[in-house]
Amino acid sequence: MNKLLMILLLMIPIPRETQLMVEEGEIAGVKTVLTGTLHMDFIKASEDHAALQAKNQRQGHPDWETRYHKLRKKHPSLKIEEIASESWPGQTLREAAKDAFTVSWPASSGHWAIANKDCVYYGTSMMRASNGITYTSMIVGFKNGS
Repeated sequence: MNKLLMILLLMIPIPRETQLMVEEGEIAGVKTVLTGTLHMDFIKASEDHAALQAKNQRQGHPDWETRYHKLRKKHPSLKIEEIASESWPGQTLREAAKDAFTVSWPASSGHWAIANKDCVYYGTSMMRASNGITYTSMIVGFKNGS
């Protein structure tokens, strides 16, 4: 299965149009998802992060230390990084996903340095809050020294 399709199938919730976006090549070239392996530890941490952002209705890194230390305990040889984004109000999930991967993260050198780098493991998730904004999280495990 295409890794980009797999990543979007794990987003919460996931409409058919987002799957089509991957199949049609609208999201491409993000090195992390092309070189890394989806890992349940990273997916779970990313789900927790997206859910916290949605609950708080604020993009950021709430409770990052907890996620970081849980992942480091299970994966001590990896450098762990986290990035986030939020959609514009009223964007569809398809638009929010595309913007995170092709607009928001590439526009920030710090975020892009994480999203567009060879990695070992990664996980990502999206959560729509009651305010209509979708919060996206990606957590990545790199080889130390990367």
